[in-house]
Amino acid sequence: PSDLRRPTSMFVQDENIDRLSPEPEAKARKDRRKFHTPTPITQNPQGHVLPYHDEDDDREQQQIRNEILAQQAVLLTATVQNDLDSIQQVEARMTEITTLLSQFAELVTEQQEEIAVIHETTVRSKENVSRG
Repeated sequence: PSDLRRPTSMFVQDENIDRLSPEPEAKARKDRRKFHTPTPITQNPQGHVLPYHDEDDDREQQQIRNEILAQQAVLLTATVQNDLDSIQQVEARMTEITTLLSQFAELVTEQQEEIAVIHETTVRSKENVSRG
């Protein structure tokens, strides 16, 4: 049955068989898949089927979330420290203002006493001028 021969392009010759083996990268991916078992499809509490997810992807996403949280923590710490510095500056200014107000109150009290003395002196002088 030589007339039943298939075209030679349909057959792989022994000398070309090595070219059909997977490339090293494809083989490495296949090897990794052997050791990685995907998480089975599960259901959430409402009974909805959750889509397939890969634990490696979950770890990567968690790592990214952790990095973002760390950056936010640094930013928040810097913001809080800046706010604390501002509050301490305001507190120092308020202390200065309180000190100045106390000094002002003392001066007003002294001036009130001096005005009272001046008033008494003026009243006596007027009486002395009236008596003649």
